[in-house]
Amino acid sequence: AMLDYLLIPAVAYLFSGIAMNALVPEVSRWVWTAIAVLVTTLLNLWGVRAAARVGFAVLAMEIVVLLVFVVSAVVVLVRDGAQRGWLTPLTGDATFSMAAVLGAVSVAVLS
Repeated sequence: AMLDYLLIPAVAYLFSGIAMNALVPEVSRWVWTAIAVLVTTLLNLWGVRAAARVGFAVLAMEIVVLLVFVVSAVVVLVRDGAQRGWLTPLTGDATFSMAAVLGAVSVAVLS
């Protein structure tokens, strides 16, 4: 159980580095991982209140993005109607990969 306190954050930092590298491939995943560790460390050194404020701000941004997405989706559905079957986003065409789904599940389990 104590090993979880070391391994889970390390894996989370590594996944954040991999995800950011996918968005900006010019920057190495190790640089992104180091940036994530540095930002988290600085926030923790800055204090609990500051970390809580930053966490609240990030949560607020996530909620705004989610609301924009949901409202946009409803507008498109009302205006254009459904263009595909309801399972198509999950199964897609030939690009669906069960290995990718299982890989995502392994990441989600750590969250």
